[in-house]
Amino acid sequence: MNYSDKEARLFSSSQLAILWYAIILGMLVTCLMIIIVFHIDSQERTYIERITQDTAEGIKTLLKNDLEKRITSLSEQSKLSVISSGMSQSDWDAISKNLYGTQYGYQAIGWIDSTFHVRKRIPKHNNEVTIDFNLALNPPALLTAIKAQDTQQRAVTMPLAFIHGDEGIGIHIPIFNAGTRGNKLDGFISGVLLFKPYIKSVVPDFLLNEYYFTLFIDGDKVYSDQSNQPAIAYAWSKSSSYYLQGHEWEINVSPNDEFLYIAHYKVMRILIALGLFITFIIVLAAYTYLFARSKLKDERYKIEHLLKNLPGMAYHSSNTINRPMILVSDGCENLTGYSRAEFKKIECCGEK
Repeated sequence: MNYSDKEARLFSSSQLAILWYAIILGMLVTCLMIIIVFHIDSQERTYIERITQDTAEGIKTLLKNDLEKRITSLSEQSKLSVISSGMSQSDWDAISKNLYGTQYGYQAIGWIDSTFHVRKRIPKHNNEVTIDFNLALNPPALLTAIKAQDTQQRAVTMPLAFIHGDEGIGIHIPIFNAGTRGNKLDGFISGVLLFKPYIKSVVPDFLLNEYYFTLFIDGDKVYSDQSNQPAIAYAWSKSSSYYLQGHEWEINVSPNDEFLYIAHYKVMRILIALGLFITFIIVLAAYTYLFARSKLKDERYKIEHLLKNLPGMAYHSSNTINRPMILVSDGCENLTGYSRAEFKKIECCGEK
């Protein structure tokens, strides 16, 4: 084998080794990037889960406080001496208008007499069909009114379909004749809340701009702002619940597609792309460095091989104080009697 063949073989072997070193380095950098991306992904998920849970808790607080306030307000209204089955329409309008106008979300506020018929209501618009309506035609509403009568306490219906055509709840506050409390029912002050308009009046739009919202009562879905919630959003859902008049209200909140894309998936795509780019740059830089170093080593090998076959000697020193040696050929000892190490020492220390 001549020198050229040997040189080509060595160069090819060196290149292959450099390539393997670069690949191994690339794998190590990739593993490091994967660890970093998974850590950031975990932090992002924790952040999204936390703010989603906070949103669910916030909506729960809004609904719970609002419903308790409405029940208390209706109860306070029931204590007015003018409230009775014999009150005039003008008296009823004056009392109920104030309550209806200050607490948005009611479909209607009405007076139900002791025979469980709706006799008065406000507003009249969109509630025309309710006048003289018999609660017996809506058994769940009737049972709740009877419960309020028997316990002499306020009562809230289970979710039910009203004659307006939508689902909601009813609040019944029983009123008894003075002096005969517990013996003779005079009637009820009742409020009707339909879920869709009620929730929109209580929960601010900005709170739900980035989320899907679903309301369950006693395990049954009664309201959702999405007809079909995506499965990927459901996987991120958080919930919060409370009890109202014996019924469990559960608020379920999930980040919507746009929020997830911006806050998580888009960020992760950018991080993955950036990680791949950094890995490529590091591998390319490592390959270039190792290749240049190998080539320099090959050049030195060629020079040493050439000098070894020439008569005399050659050396290469730095142009600095004491001129430290960089290269001394093998012919040094034959020409000067000093070995290469000794020659370097003599020149370095300035000995003659």
